[in-house]
Amino acid sequence: MELFTIKTERLTLRLINPAVFHWAFKELSDAEICSLFQFKEEAELLAAKARYAEGIESWWFKFAWFQIFRSDDMKYLGWCGYHTIVVNHQRAEIGYELLAEEERNKGYMGEALKKVIQYGFEDLNLNRIEALTSLENEISKKLILANGFVHEGELKSHYLKNDEFENSVFFALIRHNYRK
Repeated sequence: MELFTIKTERLTLRLINPAVFHWAFKELSDAEICSLFQFKEEAELLAAKARYAEGIESWWFKFAWFQIFRSDDMKYLGWCGYHTIVVNHQRAEIGYELLAEEERNKGYMGEALKKVIQYGFEDLNLNRIEALTSLENEISKKLILANGFVHEGELKSHYLKNDEFENSVFFALIRHNYRK
């Protein structure tokens, strides 16, 4: 299977969606799956196999996220994409993570996010992209706002983290407000 990629000035973004999961878990060896999904430990592979066995998509929810690689050396940097796509309502929640501390503050996520937003509106035909972050995550809020998202409010007790419920700040970008 040839995987869909998007190139930016410095990055290669590789799409991971349900079709890739189905292909990988039916056709690839465990070692090849670990390489594809950038798993470093066997526990990650076992967790992915368990999630896949339980079902990774439904007729209502889909996902499409991109692995982020630095193009010059194909170092895996993290991910950015839609972990929850509500098909019938043409909306999705976007998320992202840079894994290595030393790769932060270099503009990689902003570069990736622009292309992932474009993919959402143009290829997934989304009307609305939602982004949520913690109240304290100023870097994430700055990134979201810099990409045209508008603050819509706060969700109380929204995420369970370390056995405690935390609030989330809620942002959205609507198609008619989107600028490439």
